Amino acid sequence: MNERNLTERQQRIYNLGTELANIADNMDVEPDSLITAWAQGNITMSISFDGVWWADRTESIIFDLGTKREEINFVDGWRYGNIPEKDFSYNYRDNCPEKGVSCMEAGGEKTENRLSALFISQNAPKVKVNGLLLPDKGSDGEPLLIMTQIRI
Repeated sequence: MNERNLTERQQRIYNLGTELANIADNMDVEPDSLITAWAQGNITMSISFDGVWWADRTESIIFDLGTKREEINFVDGWRYGNIPEKDFSYNYRDNCPEKGVSCMEAGGEKTENRLSALFISQNAPKVKVNGLLLPDKGSDGEPLLIMTQIRI
């Protein structure tokens, strides 16, 4: 059983996204179209938010999860190689970062591209990890995690 949770700040950011999605539903618009209106004070929300809007990429992703009403699900998994320093893998084929840390398996989901897995596995140790499972897949169809930690 996994006992990890969002921090209080992260939970508030997630809740903001969810509330914005509810307001958007009532107005029959997309949540993204309301962000500027809310920031300018044209929409009143029950949750106040003080301080820096997004401190990092992780908080932006958590907000997006809230606007899509995605479940917050910390899972165990494994990958080849250590966790990248900035908590996201790099897609060398497309020359851009992934949305999170690529895993071979996480939360019951497996990498779709096994040929890529063979390439990645060479000279890299198998590392057990835990993190927040994203609904998005990596460029090779792999499960992605954020807030990733090594699992002992």
